[in-house]
Amino acid sequence: MLFDQQMWCWGRDVVRPEGNLLCAYGFTRYKGAQKGDNGPTHVCLDSVPHKRVSTSGYILIDKDRHEIALWGWGMVYGGRDQGFVFLRRFGFDPIALSLESVPADLHEPSDLRKYFKVSKTDHQSVAPLTFRNALCWIADYERWVLAIAGPDYRKACVESWFKQQFAADTVVSLWLQLADAVQHMV
Repeated sequence: MLFDQQMWCWGRDVVRPEGNLLCAYGFTRYKGAQKGDNGPTHVCLDSVPHKRVSTSGYILIDKDRHEIALWGWGMVYGGRDQGFVFLRRFGFDPIALSLESVPADLHEPSDLRKYFKVSKTDHQSVAPLTFRNALCWIADYERWVLAIAGPDYRKACVESWFKQQFAADTVVSLWLQLADAVQHMV
């Protein structure tokens, strides 16, 4: 549920009247390479119409060469040295990916299936550390949002969400607690 709320907040950050916070953070908006015509602009998750999300996304390569890609349907985080992990919306089950870099031809969650690592050993050796780093990155991003847009902005984002909510002022510490729990599992 925390990741679902985070996805909601990223969506609010995109449409913020004062400007897109993802772009202000350094993300670049892109639409994956299309086959034929312009292709779909939205996909329905699990074939459920009310789970309609954009197929366009945002990508960032940070100062440490980590790649962070965000779509309405999930997040890919990682790098060539540590591997990549996929976190899907409405699931939050980290999946290790066999990637060198985030591909440009991703339009929906099923496009990632060909990159899933199938060996249990692969999942155990790559995903926990990468997963932990992704959680720490989310906490850092949320810290940045609080500094740039203010706590009232994030509180309003959370309160506009229609599901059970985690208080906006606890989100950074919750992400760090999850990262710490993952660290102890490794």
